[in-house]
Amino acid sequence: MSNFNICRSPLLAADADTGNSGDNNNGTNESNNTNSTVNTQKPNVPDVQGKVFSDEYVKSLREESKDHRLKSKGYESKIKSLLGLKPEDDISDLDNLITNFKNNNQKSIDVATQKSKNMLLKAEIKALDGYNHKLVEKLLDTSNVTIDNDGTVTGLKEALESMEKDFPEVKALNSNTSNSGFRPAGNSTEVFSKEQVSKMSVEEVKKNYAKIIESKKTW
Repeated sequence: MSNFNICRSPLLAADADTGNSGDNNNGTNESNNTNSTVNTQKPNVPDVQGKVFSDEYVKSLREESKDHRLKSKGYESKIKSLLGLKPEDDISDLDNLITNFKNNNQKSIDVATQKSKNMLLKAEIKALDGYNHKLVEKLLDTSNVTIDNDGTVTGLKEALESMEKDFPEVKALNSNTSNSGFRPAGNSTEVFSKEQVSKMSVEEVKKNYAKIIESKKTW
């Protein structure tokens, strides 16, 4: 028998290698499929059946929330009372409400202050000696008379001096010169009483000034 050198055909070698590679790939794919199957399984998370918070803790939260609500209502009630609002009034625009309250409060203070100053000025006029106080109150120009917050009156003396130049009759007449039978000139029988003069406006006093002076003699 003759010996032959059998050469491995490149094609057969390639087929052989391919076959082996296919086997390897199949093995790899099967391994990947196995891993994929394992990875897609849902994690075994235990189902929590118990309560997250205890009853005591939930109860304490509710009590705390209730306490906050009650305090808020209390503060709201006090704010409405301070601002002079009714219980049903809305205070959502609190800034505007506070601004209006301050403005109104300042107006009230200004009015009260002016009334006090007017009363003080009247007291100063009544304390004057030798003047017809009612006429002074009606004819006195107080535009330059000022009253400080401490009650100090300035400018009254100057205002009196200026008034006396225009209306010298504001100086009180001597009671001995009174004449109960006197009637104003011009055949007029009209005589003004103290009460009538006190109720006259400044314009009426000026208009009837001569009659008022003569009527004083009958008082």
